[in-house]
Amino acid sequence: MQNSKTSIKTNDPVLKLTNIQHNFGRGQHALEILNGVNLEISPGEIIALTGPSGSGKSTLLHVAGLLDKPNSGQIQIAGELCQNLKDTDRTLIRRNNLGFVYQYHHLLAEFSALENIVIPQIIVGYEKKEASYRAEQILEWMGLSARAKHRPARLSGGEQQRVAIGRAIATGPSLLIADEPTGNLDPGTADDVLAILLQLVRGAGMAALIATHNPNMAARMDRTVRIEAGKLIET
Repeated sequence: MQNSKTSIKTNDPVLKLTNIQHNFGRGQHALEILNGVNLEISPGEIIALTGPSGSGKSTLLHVAGLLDKPNSGQIQIAGELCQNLKDTDRTLIRRNNLGFVYQYHHLLAEFSALENIVIPQIIVGYEKKEASYRAEQILEWMGLSARAKHRPARLSGGEQQRVAIGRAIATGPSLLIADEPTGNLDPGTADDVLAILLQLVRGAGMAALIATHNPNMAARMDRTVRIEAGKLIET
């Protein structure tokens, strides 16, 4: 079984959001979170998403990642309009084109570091032998070969997050979406983990949208957008 993805033309954006509106609640009690958000991310581009707590960063990531449906607007991923797709089709787009990294690693506790990176590859269609080889290469690059057979409980926080990053990029997604991926780590470890994340993303030529509160981390990305009053502002 082969891994299949939606093809992307070189000059097409990996992600295009057009006039995204998203509210919580209805009527006079509705809380407006996203108000006419527009965003394009090109292949190989890494964008930092900033803004205060509660400004809608996570909501925007959920919409971009097809985890939430906006009230209105268009979502285009890898050239395909996604806002009106059925749940099964949205799941296929996420599986074949998107990778996710969260503040908490969400590794499968009963599986080893290696297995946590192998399993998603098998789900998208890689043969087990190839998936295992790719996982071993990722762990070696991250300096975690000696920890390959360890379950998450035996890994440090930084090691767990590196495995989570490896899991997210192992399937070769077109777009990586990360929500405060270093927010749960001490500053030194956070810096190391971000360096690994950026190197892997740039090395693979994928696009990335990364939410962060840290201006120093944002400065290491290609450009920064800030969410204020439900709108995105280039900074």
